[in-house]
Amino acid sequence: MRQRDLAGLLEQLVTLLLPGYTTHRQLVTLFNYIGQYGSTLDAGTFFRQLARRLPQHEETLMTIAEQLEQKGREEGREEGHKEGRRAEALRIARNLLCDGVGQESVLRATGLSTSDLQHLLPQ
Repeated sequence: MRQRDLAGLLEQLVTLLLPGYTTHRQLVTLFNYIGQYGSTLDAGTFFRQLARRLPQHEETLMTIAEQLEQKGREEGREEGHKEGRRAEALRIARNLLCDGVGQESVLRATGLSTSDLQHLLPQ
């Protein structure tokens, strides 16, 4: 499961699930496991493809795909916020250093690391 792309398992999953021998609860457990521990570049696309091939499970699969996509959007937003906060801290640190504030004070005020600050100092 973790060692290969899930896209390669799509046909096998369809073959196993198409006859309908699994309960709804078993399917949800399986799909959640695949979503959490499976390896694929785009889990949302994988679940959408699976939903097209298994129309009887489309609602469950689409819900999982939408949840994964929402999680990805939230993680992307958070990453963007972090980058923005770091860029602002670097800007403030640069200004403080230019105004003659000591390095230790700048580190405390901005929360930057010593290596971040070293990149701002003239060589």
